[in-house]
This record gives sequence, structure tokens and C-alpha cells, in this order.
Amino acid sequence: MKLVVIGAGVVGVTTAYALVRDGHEVTVVDRAAAPALGCSYANAGLVNGLTAAPWSAPGIPATVLKRFWRHDAAYRVRLRPDPAMAAWIVRFFGNCTASRTTEIKTQLRRLSGYSLGLLQELRAAHDLAYDQRTDGFIYLYRTAKSFETAHAAALGVDDPTVRPKALSGAALVEIEPALAAARVSFAGGLHYDRDETVDGRLFSQEMARADVENGVAFRFNTTATGVLVERNRVRGIRVAADGATDDLAAEAVVLAAGIESVDLAAPFGLRLPMVPVKGYSITLHMTDPSALPRHAMQDAHRKVTLTPLGNRLRIAGKADLAGRDRTIDRRRADTVLAALPDLLPGARWHGEPDYWSGLRPMTADSLPLLGPTPVDGLWLNTGHGSFGFTLACGSGRVVADMISGRAPAIDLTGLTLRT
Repeated sequence: MKLVVIGAGVVGVTTAYALVRDGHEVTVVDRAAAPALGCSYANAGLVNGLTAAPWSAPGIPATVLKRFWRHDAAYRVRLRPDPAMAAWIVRFFGNCTASRTTEIKTQLRRLSGYSLGLLQELRAAHDLAYDQRTDGFIYLYRTAKSFETAHAAALGVDDPTVRPKALSGAALVEIEPALAAARVSFAGGLHYDRDETVDGRLFSQEMARADVENGVAFRFNTTATGVLVERNRVRGIRVAADGATDDLAAEAVVLAAGIESVDLAAPFGLRLPMVPVKGYSITLHMTDPSALPRHAMQDAHRKVTLTPLGNRLRIAGKADLAGRDRTIDRRRADTVLAALPDLLPGARWHGEPDYWSGLRPMTADSLPLLGPTPVDGLWLNTGHGSFGFTLACGSGRVVADMISGRAPAIDLTGLTLRT
């Protein structure tokens, strides 16, 4: 079958790989000049195969409403007339119950665990190198109460193999010596030693190389302006490049374009239930790479993540509901960087910090949109929010299986089209 995948981020390149391996003729179209120059470019770099959890949880509405107007708040909402965003917020708050959080977490981790296994298989098969680390992720808790609450929740999972190692303050320093100089004390931490970290841009570039080796064609600097449909059947896409328009014939189209998938689906009456949520990162080129932490870490109090990537350190965080504004608010971004002295006061870097912001395509339940639509031949692989790298390999395989007429290897409850 002749297929077009719209989007060359991590979701698009993994989808293309799964499809071409199934014997399809695949073209990937992206408006940027190379893979992963959008939301996949410089996010936190976590692969939460075993720890993925929805953003919605008990207590979140109170946290958001109490502090959303502050420039240093973890979550910030720009108040403006936007019915779609208002509806999304209502649905998001509706998911912030204990029972709903548990249900969503189960559905999310079914896909994330499957995806982690496929990522490891791909890495071995193609000798992929993308500054990955495979020694896990540490959540840090400043108070005994927050540590005990998180630990109790972690012990409540059905599968004992995904339970973390609980570490006291002293044990934290043993496993992560970089914390010895921290300016704040931590009551404890949870170490998930089977999660991974990844430079998403490098991974996407490596996957694009594997795609090309397997026969995928890429068209960069090419904007998909619409999907061509006749009698409710996909016939191709219309593209714009170098000031000219053209039509690409296809028997099926996969929307893997992040938040732009909303625009491409809208002409067919499909209102994809997701909004852009802006996040920030700062990447530092370290003067002494040996001083980098051994693990990615998140200060649960600040909701800021530190990820070592080769000779670099990435600090990421924040969630802004501000429409499609990609502007880097330096005051806001600097509150992310301000977390560094607390954790690694001796950190030194050369050159200017690399500031970045990206628009996460978020659904109100943190679950992606996978599979068919009412338009014959139009498929979804979008809405991954902050879990793009975590879910990409599994999502690509699931969608390819459905397109190829096979039953996916996992239960897709909660993961298909929702309006």
C-alpha cells in the first residue's frame, strides 16, 4: 500500500519504520528541514516505560487554580476566549479523581511498557546511538510526607517488577553522588532502574536513517496543507513547497503531526480533543562532563527534571496553556534554570544556555489518539503530550498493525479516537 506519514518527529519516524517493515511504500512529509525540529527537538528526554502517569490526578485542580497566575508556577493558564481550551480544562479536571487516575494509568502503562520493549529491540537491531542512558530515573522528595505518599502509591501497583527502589536521603547520595553538594535536603527518593533517557532529536535522526535504509522517502521543507478525500476515501495529500503546490497520491495517510493534526482533521468534522501545552527546556554544555549526574532526576517539589545527555545537561519543566504561542518567555524559562543551584550548585558550563520551548499535543486524559477515523484511509497517531518518546515505538507498531490488517499486540482500550 502507498502511504504518507505527515510529521517527521519521533512519532512519525517510528511509524514510518513500522509501516515500511510491513512492506508498504512510505513517504514522510514535514514542513521543517530535518527530523525532530518541532516538539521532539529538546524536551526532557525521558522514556517512562514503567513510570508513565497521567498529568491529571487528585489535587491538581487546586494546585493549578491557586498558582496559575504566577510566573514560577508549574502550571500556568493564559486566560482568553477559547472555547476549545475551556472545554479541555473541564475534561482535564474531570479526570482528576483517584479512580479515573488509576484507570488512565493502567491504559497508559500498557502502551508504555510495550513501547519500551520495542525501543530496546530497535536499538539492538540498528545499533542506534543517541546519548541514551539505561540506568533509570530518580524522583526526589523534600519532605517525609511527600516521600511516604509517593512510595505508598508506587507499592500499590499490581506488577511488583515495576516497583521502585525506595532510597533514604543518605542512600540517594550513594547511588547519585552528584547530590552530595545539593543545597536542599531530600527525605528520600524513588529509583526506577528500568526506565531510560534519550536525546529525542538524535534518536529521531537515527530512526530516519534506519527508515531510509529500509526504503522510506522523506520530503522536508514541505507543508501538508490538506488531506485529499473522495467519497469518504483518502486519495492523497496536498502539499506546498518552494512557493508551489502539489498533490501526492496515497491510499492511506497517518496524521503524526502533533498539534497540527487538529487542523488536518478538522475539514472532515473531526475535532481531535487535544490542545497545545507549552513546555520549556534549557540545555547546558558542561565544562566538566564528569560532574554530570549519573541519572535523570526530578525534584517533585519544583516539577523540574534534570537529564544528562552525553556531555550536556538538560533542565526541563513547566506547562503553559497559552494557545499556539511558541515564544520563549525568558522570565518563565529562567525559573526552570533556577532549580539547578539547589541540586547541582557546582555545575559549570561553557557558551550560552540553549533555551527552547515546544508545544506538547495534550489530550485531557494524557492518552494518545491511535488508529482509524471515520474517513476511510485516514489514520491517527497523535496526542502523545509529554510522552512522545515514551510511547512512540509502541504507537507506531500498533498503527502499522491496524493498517496492515493485524490485531495489535496490546489492548487499545482508551487509546483510540475520542471526541
